[in-house]
Amino acid sequence: MYALDRLEEPSPDFHTIAKRAETELGTSLHYHKVDVRDVPNLNKIVSEIADKHGRMDGLIAAAGIQQETPALEYTAEDANRMFEVNITGVFMTAQAVAKQMIKFGNGGSIVLIASMSGTVANRVRLGCSTLFAVRTTDSNCM
Repeated sequence: MYALDRLEEPSPDFHTIAKRAETELGTSLHYHKVDVRDVPNLNKIVSEIADKHGRMDGLIAAAGIQQETPALEYTAEDANRMFEVNITGVFMTAQAVAKQMIKFGNGGSIVLIASMSGTVANRVRLGCSTLFAVRTTDSNCM
């Protein structure tokens, strides 16, 4: 299992979860820093993960950012940045994973997760990070 995010380092909880994944489930959890707007680097990382395992089984894409700005005060740059991550970045990630699924001929599943913040003002949250989990399964983890 791979988590891809734009943060330099994962949250401290990541390491606790990674250890549990190993000891309780017999699998591993890895972290890679990537900004979904950097499509060449995104493609490179996804390809490297698939090549390492000889397959790509699935994707859960939950990238999203928002900012606390009234809609009438958004600039074009604000809106474009949000669309680049929330829409284009998610699509490009799904595309990168789909290419690897096709390359290895194993099929797989792609899940795109959206937030209620897309349709309902969510005043409690100040923002959320970009997160992707790319799951690869090798014969030792089945």
